[in-house]
Amino acid sequence: MAKEYNVVYISDYRYILPLVVSVVSLCENLVLLNEDTCNIYIICNQVSDEYKNKIKSINYPKINIIIIDVNNDSLIEGIVDIDEHHVTKSACYKFFIPNILNNVEIALYLDCDVIINKDIRAIFEYEINDVSCAVVEKPLDGDSLGKRIGLEEGKYFNTGVMLMNLKMMRDKMYPQKLFEYKKKHQNLSKLMDQDVFNIVLNNDVLYIPTRYNFLMSLFMYHKFEEINMRLFNDAYISPRDCIFDQVVIHCVDKYKPWDYEIPYFSEIFMKYYSKSFFGNERLNLVSLLYQLNKNNYELIYKNKMWSEGIIDYRFPYERIDSGSRIIIYGAGAVGKTFMEELSYTHYCEVIMWVDTNWKEINNENIKDPDLIKNSEYDSILIAVSSENYVNEICEFLNGLGVVKDKIVSLFKE
Repeated sequence: MAKEYNVVYISDYRYILPLVVSVVSLCENLVLLNEDTCNIYIICNQVSDEYKNKIKSINYPKINIIIIDVNNDSLIEGIVDIDEHHVTKSACYKFFIPNILNNVEIALYLDCDVIINKDIRAIFEYEINDVSCAVVEKPLDGDSLGKRIGLEEGKYFNTGVMLMNLKMMRDKMYPQKLFEYKKKHQNLSKLMDQDVFNIVLNNDVLYIPTRYNFLMSLFMYHKFEEINMRLFNDAYISPRDCIFDQVVIHCVDKYKPWDYEIPYFSEIFMKYYSKSFFGNERLNLVSLLYQLNKNNYELIYKNKMWSEGIIDYRFPYERIDSGSRIIIYGAGAVGKTFMEELSYTHYCEVIMWVDTNWKEINNENIKDPDLIKNSEYDSILIAVSSENYVNEICEFLNGLGVVKDKIVSLFKE
């Protein structure tokens, strides 16, 4: 029997870029069998016609993109933005999804800052006939958040991913109840809608596994060992294995992977960014380590994921255009890291991998740097972590006639 999947997003003009990348990641990872189809509803507030048309042009077989305009605030009148907490009042349209999609019974709600990293069909298999939503409990600190707002059992869920029983929510008049509660408790917290959903729905939810709403912020505030033990029974051997195995990655935090170089998360984001209509536009990602040091934050050092050297090995997306033809110079740890990352993201094309000691390296893919003379390329990325060695390679490349502007390294000039 053919299945029809319904997915819904909400976006205003400030979240167009992550929305587009999220939609592409969903389309890339939703496996539709036989006559299966998917409707992606995008509730737009103050989004230009140009971007709405571009979003509708995203073309995948058997997937329909439906734009729903709510270009006025009358529905959420009385709600104010919390801009300093990267939250806008558009999130409150979430209360009214059951009414906006009044002919839909079940729909998966996704925040714009989620990335679908694996086939998501399994989430639709959860039985929610007797509850209003299937949700993921906020891991590790959910109990304290639940107790903060007076929930007896202490459980607390994140509202960025919700499989919603829209018919039941309409029957129980949840849209009105959610909105009225929000209007009366504007100062409840810095979270636009999340506390309200937790209080009003309370136990009318089904909790599903963490992998369907894996919060990026976990790695900002907890060690990998703690995450691995408490959430996954020590199933993973490294942060990378853990992150790449999640179905839905939710980029919660003020530091976003489209603004900052965040290990692993920016890599995954760039994979789908490069496949979107934004893919030819360069993203100028800021070093997160630099930003955190600049702001005198030290929490980042708690996690092995951010240990010495890791961040320096992140691919310099801000200096190399998507789709570029590049040569990677260096077959050590840095070069291998870049090759692995690009084999996953396909952000640009590596036309040659060279190393000074190519003869001693037992890898037929590593070539003689002299071949650069007869090659056509956009950039040469020097993949070594020693600044002195970078300078030596630059001198060698200059001798080959390589233009300085085409040389990129880990050390910004």
